Amino acid sequence: REAYGAVRSLGLIVTIDLNAPNDFDDDVDFPTLVANEALALGVLVRAYHGCVTFAPPLVITRSQIGLLVETLDAAVNAVIERGSP
Repeated sequence: REAYGAVRSLGLIVTIDLNAPNDFDDDVDFPTLVANEALALGVLVRAYHGCVTFAPPLVITRSQIGLLVETLDAAVNAVIERGSP
C-alpha cells in the first residue's frame, strides 16, 4: 500500500512512515488521524513528524503483535476510506 513508507525498529519499538494519499489536503496530519482511529480500535500508537510509533510491552506475544499490525492496517484503511476531513 502506498500509504506506508519506511519502517524502522529498535528492539520492539517500531516506527512506520505514513504518506497521505494524493487526494488528502496538504495540511492534514494523516498519521494523527490514523493514530486516533487505531485508538478507537483498541491500539495505542504515537503519531509525530509524519509517522506512527508503537512500543509494546516486552511480554507481548506473536499473536498480539499480529493483532497490533492488523489493527493498524485497519485504521489506515478506515482513514483512507473516509477521505480528507
